[in-house]
Amino acid sequence: MVLHLILLTLMVGVAAAQIGPVFTNLSRADGLSGNRIIDVVQDHKGFIWIGTESGLNRYDGHDFIKYNRETRDFISDEIQKLFVDSEGNLWVCSTGGGVYLYRQSTDEFEFINRSTHGLVSDRVQVIIEDANKLIWIGTDSGLNSFDRKNNKINTWRANPNNPNSLSHNNIFDIISDEQGNLWIGTFGGGLNYLDVESGVITAIQSNTSSVNNQDLFIYDLEFLNSNTLMIGTSGSGLLSYDIQSKKLSSYPLQSCMMLTIFI
Repeated sequence: MVLHLILLTLMVGVAAAQIGPVFTNLSRADGLSGNRIIDVVQDHKGFIWIGTESGLNRYDGHDFIKYNRETRDFISDEIQKLFVDSEGNLWVCSTGGGVYLYRQSTDEFEFINRSTHGLVSDRVQVIIEDANKLIWIGTDSGLNSFDRKNNKINTWRANPNNPNSLSHNNIFDIISDEQGNLWIGTFGGGLNYLDVESGVITAIQSNTSSVNNQDLFIYDLEFLNSNTLMIGTSGSGLLSYDIQSKKLSSYPLQSCMMLTIFI
């Protein structure tokens, strides 16, 4: 009996391996708020959160729950980015409505925007959390840090008279390194480095003439290792930045637009 059970299990495993992955299409007809999906994340409880141009959706594997202007007090239904922090809270970047912070324990949203907290802009494009649990918010008009314990917002903006300011206010991506400092991808001003302890920003200067960092339109940043930062751009394709040598290198690819890098 045991032998038969083992053989049956093996046969099922082989059959499953031969079949391969099965894809199921989910759309507005299944309860999704919109068919144009911008971002997807999974929270600590296993729920799938889907950001669309028509609102936010939670999927439990069977049904959708929609969160938008019809069901909640959203200012904008256009979702740009989703992020789950270390405490399991969901941060929703919206275009025009600032940030929606969802707490599963109460099933309620806290709204963080220009009028409530003094965000530099309500067009929010990226959110990350650093090692000290400080939240960093990149917008089309500058950078904010948000200290949740003290409910305090700090702002960084481009200033042509200050060499230690952002090179451009339009921020598309932020990534934290092993030291807890930030690398900031701007759309039109290239790559910036923020020393979190001092608050000083440095616009990266490449030591190669083949790529001009200050002209870069950056979409995505990912570390290949502790010394190599991969950069996805619009118009300049895929780049890498060697932190020690300060060398910016390009890769000959067919497409010049790299929206997302997965490592």
